[in-house]
Amino acid sequence: MALINFGKQEIEDLKNENERLINELVDMKMACTSLNEQIEMKDMELIDAKSYIEENEVIIVKYERLLSENRDLKIILNNPERSSKATVKNLKMIREFKSMGNSYRQISINIREATGEDLSYSTVRYLYKKYIENDEQRS
Repeated sequence: MALINFGKQEIEDLKNENERLINELVDMKMACTSLNEQIEMKDMELIDAKSYIEENEVIIVKYERLLSENRDLKIILNNPERSSKATVKNLKMIREFKSMGNSYRQISINIREATGEDLSYSTVRYLYKKYIENDEQRS
């Protein structure tokens, strides 16, 4: 009889331990679910932040383009010449082509192809040195 009672007590202890472990497992599962929900919320915040950053990058590009155009206009307004080839359009194209690493001769050809306006390479160099290079050194 003592052996049976001892076995019953062990079985009861094992059932209690099993129940405790099951409850602990349920608590862990609830904690994991809560953490997964928090991760999903943080993921959504990151997506929103990334979208905000991308929108701002577009605005920055527009701002820099406008700033460059404004700089070109300011240069021309401060240096008016009667028959100047220093138009906003020409200065913008010269700046862009030069930033791509084109030579003055290649820039001259590119402007001729794009606008039909015949600018010699020496004129391109003159306009670059006078209006763009000096302005970039001041900035």
